Amino acid sequence: MDSQNLIKMLSVVEQSSFTLDPPNGLRYDTPFAKRQESLINNQFQSDVTFLVGEKRTPIYSHKLLLIVASEYFNAMFNGNFRESQSAEIEVSDVEPEIFLEILRFIYCGKVRLTIENVLEIYVHAQKYMLNELRRRTIRFLEKHIDSDNVLKIFAQNRLYEFSFINDKCLTLIRKNPLTYFHHEDFYALDRKSLEIIFSSKKINCTDEQLFQALRDWKKINESEY
Repeated sequence: MDSQNLIKMLSVVEQSSFTLDPPNGLRYDTPFAKRQESLINNQFQSDVTFLVGEKRTPIYSHKLLLIVASEYFNAMFNGNFRESQSAEIEVSDVEPEIFLEILRFIYCGKVRLTIENVLEIYVHAQKYMLNELRRRTIRFLEKHIDSDNVLKIFAQNRLYEFSFINDKCLTLIRKNPLTYFHHEDFYALDRKSLEIIFSSKKINCTDEQLFQALRDWKKINESEY
């Protein structure tokens, strides 16, 4: 075959064989992490569907990616569990937006942490045995707990009672309690959170200031008594 015919043949092959669009919005010319991210909740080649939260929202996933990232999922799909034979798995203890962040970390090593979602993501990082994600949430909390959000995070932690979060929050509160006693989040504290703060040792205020803070809180939260 002469060179001109070979060139023509290659041209035909290029035009006919390699012009298929990638499926389901995938892109061939993007970085690896971006390609992985595009697979999140993508039906393309999905072999398992999670029914997530109270509304059983369907979220599509890929067993292989879950297995190589998590001992939990490896046991689920390769162990003697009914989920290993099921195409649909119910996950009722988490909301869809949190579960999608867990998948984002599994698929491409990214996670969108906020003060509002970090504790719940920490809980499910523990559940799914994602140690690096758990470490990231701890670093996020250590960096972002401050005077503006410490009371809110401390109250949220009543659902989980993580000791490292209690310690971090109480250290801040004890140093300058009078500032926090006048913060709007103080009046939204539940009774248990209030009791923990008031029983804390080495709190930097007088007993009278503690009693006054309690009286102020009771005015707003009379239903607690």
